[in-house]
Amino acid sequence: MSTHWIMTLPLAGIAYTLGAVGCAVWAAGKKTDKILWPLSGLIFSIAILNAYAETWSALKQLHFEYVVPILVVLFLLPYRSLCLRLIERTGLRAPLIKEMYSFLVLMYAGLIATMILSLVLAKDENPPFELFAFIAFVCALHVPTFAAGRSKVAKFVANSEIIVSKPTPDIPWRFFTTAMAILGIPLVLTLIVQAAIRDDYRLFTVDAVMTAIIFSLLAISRRGELKATTLQSQQTN
Repeated sequence: MSTHWIMTLPLAGIAYTLGAVGCAVWAAGKKTDKILWPLSGLIFSIAILNAYAETWSALKQLHFEYVVPILVVLFLLPYRSLCLRLIERTGLRAPLIKEMYSFLVLMYAGLIATMILSLVLAKDENPPFELFAFIAFVCALHVPTFAAGRSKVAKFVANSEIIVSKPTPDIPWRFFTTAMAILGIPLVLTLIVQAAIRDDYRLFTVDAVMTAIIFSLLAISRRGELKATTLQSQQTN
């Protein structure tokens, strides 16, 4: 009986929640790192999407039509914040310029389409899982546009001979290894629970895609220092 009760819990969601808590503790210890707080929020939003996709009884009672906008906004806010923090490593500070070169407008449009499509397919077997899968698909499409935007910024800085007053150092490999542990442990637990025990690889696949997306964004933004020959920011102030 106890084993059956445990299996009714959203184990993947709990694992990602613990990962978000671990990332928040890490962020509290490194107050100067602006990436960690949005990263912890993003992991927590993934935890909620996992819990809902696992058809947890506490969330299953909520009407899907009302929950969809909330889930999308809860995911978008930390994802947007993470992308803006990463694009800031190029030296951009103006909010509208950061939005433009991050190509977040395409993300907004994709998530709006996701909400509409999810509501249309709300009568399928597991609408929360389909919502999660659609969100992961939109993020996967956004990654190459984010990379293109960052390349444009780097080219613009080089051609204009601009350099930021305080160059941002590269994201250290230690950061990647710690983030890999925080994201990798819940992913492995999801594989064990969903694939090995419940014989369902779908949720693990979406989680693996989301993990790859996060690491892709971090890898794209790793070179934070943009080299040039003049200091335009001091000249304009």
